[in-house]
Amino acid sequence: MSTILFYITYGIIYLVSLLPLCVLYLITDTFWLIMTCFPFLRYRKKVVRKNLAASFPEKDKHWLRMTEIKFYHNLANYIAEIVKMFSISKRMMRKRMEFTNTQEAVINQFQAGRSVMVYIGHLGNWEWISSFPLWINRDHKCHVYHKLQNKVFDRLMYKLRGRFGSENIEMRHTLRTIVERRNEGKVFTIGTISDQVPIWEDIRHWTTFLNQNTPVLSGNERFARKFGMAVAYMDCTKVRRGHYRIECKLLCDDASKYAEYELTDKYFKLLEENIRRKPELWLWSHNRWKRTWEEYQRRLDAKRERKEQLKAVPVTQ
Repeated sequence: MSTILFYITYGIIYLVSLLPLCVLYLITDTFWLIMTCFPFLRYRKKVVRKNLAASFPEKDKHWLRMTEIKFYHNLANYIAEIVKMFSISKRMMRKRMEFTNTQEAVINQFQAGRSVMVYIGHLGNWEWISSFPLWINRDHKCHVYHKLQNKVFDRLMYKLRGRFGSENIEMRHTLRTIVERRNEGKVFTIGTISDQVPIWEDIRHWTTFLNQNTPVLSGNERFARKFGMAVAYMDCTKVRRGHYRIECKLLCDDASKYAEYELTDKYFKLLEENIRRKPELWLWSHNRWKRTWEEYQRRLDAKRERKEQLKAVPVTQ
């Protein structure tokens, strides 16, 4: 049944994607205007307002509300662009999603025999970044993705993200993929959107991000350090509607030379600078700070208490 639903859904979206992008923008702009007039219809409005207020405590209410409205407009644009992605040509994608500084950040690293860990944020149109293979002449361009619970949408996004030659790697298979590629003697890029919320069991490090104490994903840095990979950050600029420029910034050419979490902190610093230039481009509807430092400490204390209790239990012969 899920296979049938996949082909039906894919067919419908593909047909809609054949419309000119300006028409798709007109449709999504209509929904945006409705949400602007009726705030109760806005997706995750409470989360958006909470995140903006906590991230920019120095801003007044007018600025926060205007940024909120701009965010929803950008989100509407994003939806139109994702639909268009189902049929957009490679030539048109290269025109609309431009990558700069690829020589220093990626190609030179390949020539030196180093693979590249690429850090990405939920900025602009992060799905269009999967077109990066169109800008580098290599066979092994990978990106890490989180498997969706809905099987139909998971297959849709899996197919979409691989349209331009990028290989989808499920997050739990990241290490295995890196080892396999190294054993084959191949260099590659592996892109990862690293501003997501880690599960409690994966929290190893906290950093200050957008004025808040923030738990971060650090596994990708651990892999980069372990295998001496180069590390790059994709800095996103929205030139105008439907046109983006990504500057590939090389953070280091050998992660093994850096202290633990140093590159992760550097990534979040660059991401914050990127967000502050155009706050509306970030995904404010993501409940990024739902895991708090206080709850983390409470869980650590409970874990230590359970260990002490187990030690106190006498061992029977």
